[in-house]
Amino acid sequence: MEKLFLIISLVLYAYAPEYFSGTYCWVLFIIFIANAAYIYVKDLRYEKIGFNIFFTIAFFLVTYLYPIFISPFFPDFLILSIPLYNYEVVSQGTALANVAYACYGVGYIYILNNAVPTTLSTSDVTVENREIAEILTEKQVRMVTLVCVVLFGIFVVSGGLTFFRMAYHEGENESFPGISGFVWIFLQTFCLVVMMANFKRNSITVYAVLAVIIVTLLAVGTRTLPLNLLIPAMYYYCYKKNLRLSRIVMAGGVVIAVFMIVGFVRANGTAMDAAGGDAIAEKFRAFMDFIIPNRDLYVIFSHVQNDGITYGISSMSYILATIPFMQSVFIKLTGLPEYMLASERMTTYWEFGDDPNAWGLGTNIIGDVYLSFGFVGVILLFLFLGYFVAKSRELMIRKNRTGTLLYMILTSSSVFMCRGAYFYSFKNVVWTLLIVYIVRCLYKEVVYDERENKIMIAEESTKTNELA
Repeated sequence: MEKLFLIISLVLYAYAPEYFSGTYCWVLFIIFIANAAYIYVKDLRYEKIGFNIFFTIAFFLVTYLYPIFISPFFPDFLILSIPLYNYEVVSQGTALANVAYACYGVGYIYILNNAVPTTLSTSDVTVENREIAEILTEKQVRMVTLVCVVLFGIFVVSGGLTFFRMAYHEGENESFPGISGFVWIFLQTFCLVVMMANFKRNSITVYAVLAVIIVTLLAVGTRTLPLNLLIPAMYYYCYKKNLRLSRIVMAGGVVIAVFMIVGFVRANGTAMDAAGGDAIAEKFRAFMDFIIPNRDLYVIFSHVQNDGITYGISSMSYILATIPFMQSVFIKLTGLPEYMLASERMTTYWEFGDDPNAWGLGTNIIGDVYLSFGFVGVILLFLFLGYFVAKSRELMIRKNRTGTLLYMILTSSSVFMCRGAYFYSFKNVVWTLLIVYIVRCLYKEVVYDERENKIMIAEESTKTNELA
């Protein structure tokens, strides 16, 4: 069935009208809803909430808000009063998004049909089986928590909170002061590591530390790290307790409400005013973070039609970010302007040029891939995304440490990657695996093995007892 959705999406894309058609977009929307419902029903025996549902909801918001729910009722709507893009490509861009999602579904369902053991369905899995693999020992978790506290302290002292407060409450668009930007990069990954590692340990102290960090960051207006931490926490709690769908919806509603309130408070009119928000746009202030990516998809699609793809250059920023200072080195070696390394910088440059005070326009995951690798890239990379996500989840169910880390990281970034880049979580994946490996190598827990009458590394002691 998933292959049929892909074939239909490909046909619709091939015959997409070169003008905006509300009827055509409604046909695409119905196909998307049917495809999403099919995937969810197939996936329901393994989990009620996870990467798939988070990703699908965000995908819907960055693809269909404008053509289905805004344009027919507000034809004069201007996103942040920016000059109109090529209105004629809306239908084609939306059709491309349907192809991308259908490819994701094919890769995802392939694992469901061929790899995940049917004995691990939600109907017969026990609470014990819902435990995840141990990421770090108790002492290792305490050490990484201490690193988080130190990094957060440095971030606060170096002016990081002031930067966010000025950006979101005062409307100023400056760069991180001092070393706070450098510390912020590491803080995000270390917080994610300690959050995932503590799921097994369940230390109240660790949760308290993370709660302080989350609340403090929300108070100054930033939602990125708090959301990246709360999404996997919510997922794991629902997975572990096997909550009823009604309770999951209630919990999700509370989280969404909190973040919408933060969005209203942090904007306080300044962001919209600075970007030139018009009266109609004010009606959709709560959804602006997702409406703008709708526009980004059309802008990028139109740009590729006229000027071609970047052959991966516009995805280099997230890949190079895995090595500190590598972006600067790459720019010096190649002579390429910085804005060309990321699609979100390119969309901003196309509208505002080098204006340092311009608000970033962001990007769209479909447009990001299309700009870098074209139509073939969209098919291959979204097939791989569905496969990789489902495979990671399968490994997590089997209590594989690497699979657990991969799936939790992907789930944490499932919302932001839709209104961002395809490789949004690439740095977190690489750094998390590296941090966990280094911590486990350098800080191994030592125990006294009574059977062997000697001090041994905890893991070695366990293996010895198992052999005995």
